[in-house]
This record gives sequence, C-alpha cells and structure tokens, in this order.
Amino acid sequence: EYRPSVDYKGFITNRGPLPGAQLAQERKHISDPKILAGFSIGGDAALLAGDPKGGGKWDLRVVVGAEVGPGMLDQIEKASKNSKMVILVNLKGDINLANDSGVPSFIGNQFGDRSYEGLVKQIGDKYGSVEQFNKQFPNISIQPAEGSHGGAGNRRSTLDAIERGFKELSGRQQE
Repeated sequence: EYRPSVDYKGFITNRGPLPGAQLAQERKHISDPKILAGFSIGGDAALLAGDPKGGGKWDLRVVVGAEVGPGMLDQIEKASKNSKMVILVNLKGDINLANDSGVPSFIGNQFGDRSYEGLVKQIGDKYGSVEQFNKQFPNISIQPAEGSHGGAGNRRSTLDAIERGFKELSGRQQE
C-alpha cells in the first residue's frame, strides 16, 4: 500500500490534477495488483493518469468525486483502455460543494460539478444512456453515493458504492 502526499500547491486555489497523475504513472509497481484510487482532486488525477510504469494495465482504477467537465468522457474512454476495471463514483447533488453546509459560494464555485447527475447526463448526451455506455465499455461501472463532498472519500455511502461497482464488474467478467 502506498499513500503518497501530493503537493497540489494549495488546497483551494489550485485544482490541477497533473501532479497526482504524474505520481501515479511514474511510481514503479513492484507487486500486483495495480490499483489506482483517488477522491476529489485525487479522483481527477486517478482518471487522468495514463499507463502504469512498466506497461500493462491497471487492475482496478477507482475514481471518486471527479469533476464532470469538458474532456471527462475522453479521459474515461482512455482509462477504459488501460484498466481492467474502472469504478466511477460521484455524489448525488455535488455541484459547487452544494452538499456541504456553510461553504461560501466563492469557494464552492472552484470545485465545479462533481455530481452523479452531471456524470449521467454527460454520458446520456453522448451515448444515449448509461446502459448504452456500459455495452460499449463493459469494464466501467458508474455508481452514486450520497452525502457532503467533505469527507466523502471515507464515508460508508462511498465505500458501499465502490463495493457495488466491484461486484457489478466482477459479475460482468464472469459472463
């Protein structure tokens, strides 16, 4: 298990996932399985990361709370190609930290749309539905979670969503 501390050059003012993505790609994996997971900006990084160092595919890529924005579907499609399984979890209603009470709008606006609804809409706009998307990308599971953005990376609802996604993908692989 490797849990690095990634310097994003500021909690609020720099949301760029590149440092985390580079760290994931450049870390030499000395044992299997190759698992990449991230929440919020770390989720952005986990989605952005390319092939694991030394080649091959990620055995499991877990992306929680990634920003639903331009280019996200392109990143998801790329992640599908270099990952055996991809689990995408977004929180219901998580737009501009709207789920977090007491967060001023000038802070929340910097986080953007990280909602399950936004992800499903973007997929629906391009593929027609999540079901159609799943036919094209059977190694990806899309799951909802509930609650505030803050702390969601370690919340039962999020962990349950990841478990549902893993069971779904494991079942697809056995078919």
